[in-house]
Amino acid sequence: MLAKRVGYHRHLLALCAIALTAFFFIILANSVQASDSVNGSLNQTLMTKEDAAQMMIATVAVDINDSSFRMHQYPALIDAGSKVRQAVTDESKASEYLACERQSWLFFIDLSPGAHFAHPAIIALLDAVSGDIKSMDAEWWPVIEVPVFDSTAKRQDPSMIVFER
Repeated sequence: MLAKRVGYHRHLLALCAIALTAFFFIILANSVQASDSVNGSLNQTLMTKEDAAQMMIATVAVDINDSSFRMHQYPALIDAGSKVRQAVTDESKASEYLACERQSWLFFIDLSPGAHFAHPAIIALLDAVSGDIKSMDAEWWPVIEVPVFDSTAKRQDPSMIVFER
């Protein structure tokens, strides 16, 4: 009788271990999928920095009629969920922004290179997945507003927790 009970408990423990393992993998898969969707990539191929620059030159730069201008490219992809606005001294204009739906390349087109005052410029985002371009007129350089601690995974990341009670 004791042998049957011990055998039963072993089977029960084995089933619990299997269930916990399956549960762990389901949670892990969902967190990876959520992480991908937060970054906006979902395992889609992202346009390289060089390809993004060539696309902007071929589609945007050719349509600018100014005799001189300079196109700048931010060196890293901007994360999905980030907002880009112009640096302004007039706070009433601070509410105008471009939103990154997916990872995007940021471009700043200075229509009066070397000018040290407010002057015409263009801020543009090129979606690194679709190639869609959003732009806005500006008078100042771009400012990137990045959300932080915006997901449960980020708020539970041990590397970001410095104290907890």
